[in-house]
Amino acid sequence: GIKYPIRVYVHRADGTRNQVTSDVEISAVPAGIVRINKANKLVGRKNGMATLSAYDPKRNLWTTASGNDATVEVRGKLKELHVDPVRLTVGEQKNARVWALLNSGMKSSDLRRIVQWSVLDQTIAGVGNSANDIGTVVGKKSGVTTLRAFYKTFASSEVDNLQVLGNLQSVALEIGDGRFPIGEEIEVKARGTYENDIKLNITDKCEWSVVNPNMAEVDNQPSSVDGDGKGWVKGKALGQTVLRATCEGKTAQAQIQVIGTMTGLVVQPAMTEMEALEEKQFKAIGQYSDGETKDLTKLVSWTSSN
Repeated sequence: GIKYPIRVYVHRADGTRNQVTSDVEISAVPAGIVRINKANKLVGRKNGMATLSAYDPKRNLWTTASGNDATVEVRGKLKELHVDPVRLTVGEQKNARVWALLNSGMKSSDLRRIVQWSVLDQTIAGVGNSANDIGTVVGKKSGVTTLRAFYKTFASSEVDNLQVLGNLQSVALEIGDGRFPIGEEIEVKARGTYENDIKLNITDKCEWSVVNPNMAEVDNQPSSVDGDGKGWVKGKALGQTVLRATCEGKTAQAQIQVIGTMTGLVVQPAMTEMEALEEKQFKAIGQYSDGETKDLTKLVSWTSSN
């Protein structure tokens, strides 16, 4: 019964995209599970699963041909609305997220674009309700307030779920042992401390750089651009250099060492005896061409032969 807006995008070779919903023809198979109205909104009709396809006659593109059809599952009627907590800084914008608990016990996908939004204390934050900014929260001043969503007779019940942080006080880098092999990417993080001693991972908010880019490189692109996201470091040549992150006017830096290429990987201990239900910690140790070793326990994929 909910009318949910469909969006169709065309992707270009340079990584950009734009919405082409009004240019395409949308169909659903099998018939009867959902219907698509004239405004390209999806309406659930009965329980079941359907596949949505879009055809663009202008560009002669079809989502089925590129493997980009969408699957829709209808599983019951709306029972409750729930808004996920939002935390942001003054001046920052974030999209809120609201989902429905259905009478079948299942959760819906994000319903941000179909509800009406409100903020209890609008001096702390504002939220949009127009077509271009619906569900977009903007921090105004430090504090905690309530963000609510409404749909017909339903209203979310969460309270004090919206926090606007004060000024950033300091930044610290988390770089593990600080050693980065040639040709391998390892994630580092920036941890920010805000007013009232609130600590958050702000890696994606920082601008990253390496003093000597011939020795190492760091990803400074968000995950929406290249898949990895900011803060991934890859060694290029043996030696030491400095990694820097600048976040909201604060800068943190750390010295890093680039080690050789991997020549081997060993599990420690190589042999052990255990009792049933006993837990024991193993380590994966990488061996490198320059004689260095590195603990890769948290970076490798583990399997058991039995």
